[in-house]
Amino acid sequence: IRDNQGDFLGTGFFVRKEYCVTCHHNIYRADKIFVQRGTKSYSAKWVKPYSDPKKDISLLKVVGAPFKPLNITKETYPNISVTIWGFPQDNLRNFPSGNDISGTLLTSRPFFWNSEDVEGQHEWNKKPRVKVNVLRFHGFCELGFSGAPVCYNGDGRVVGIFEALDENSGYVIPIDTVISLLSPTYKRQDVS
Repeated sequence: IRDNQGDFLGTGFFVRKEYCVTCHHNIYRADKIFVQRGTKSYSAKWVKPYSDPKKDISLLKVVGAPFKPLNITKETYPNISVTIWGFPQDNLRNFPSGNDISGTLLTSRPFFWNSEDVEGQHEWNKKPRVKVNVLRFHGFCELGFSGAPVCYNGDGRVVGIFEALDENSGYVIPIDTVISLLSPTYKRQDVS
């Protein structure tokens, strides 16, 4: 995910044709939003009805982008081995390949971020107080992975979105939270 200056904002992934999910904190300061693949950028529009900044989730519509939606699961459980694919902020030399990091999802807990005043003329230029249940990620992680798909090592299906990290752990928003935002338009047969 990039802004109109070409600055890297974070990672995202497609959950349906033309629909990319990312963390809201990746985009809230951007004047314009782009999804990039290789050297090509695609303009993205924020989809307010299927986004929830209070849970730090934003859905972007990207018309005409050749991105394949990832397979997702219906729900997420703790104590599973996962791989996260994203872009470390301090080392974009690997773009567009990205990096994989592996670890284990552990216990569930509430996650909070305070609100922030933001300048901007768009509806997404708001950062409300975040309160969302997350799973703790035990494994090495880096800045820049926010919005990255978290995939179960057993079958490769997406089980969550990488949210944030602190000095102790990484945190993952379970995929159930995303699916609940996309309902009722998200067909249950799209997940398994």
